[in-house]
Amino acid sequence: MRKAGWGGALLAVACAVFYAVEAPARAPVYITAQVERSDIENAVLATGVLEGIKQVDVGAQVSGQLKSLKVKLGDKV
Repeated sequence: MRKAGWGGALLAVACAVFYAVEAPARAPVYITAQVERSDIENAVLATGVLEGIKQVDVGAQVSGQLKSLKVKLGDKV
């Protein structure tokens, strides 16, 4: 029984060494893409209800009135 166990272990090691030496090394295959410049659109198209975890009041430390506003509706600021 012991001889059969050692023989099986020796055979397994010999097979592993043979496979490691004789197996052809495969070159890695890389998937690439052409680089291009473009704008990134970050949008979520979904329906639903959004609710904040916490609600706070935001106010100004000064009082007064705006005489002019130098941006128009839709301008990026």
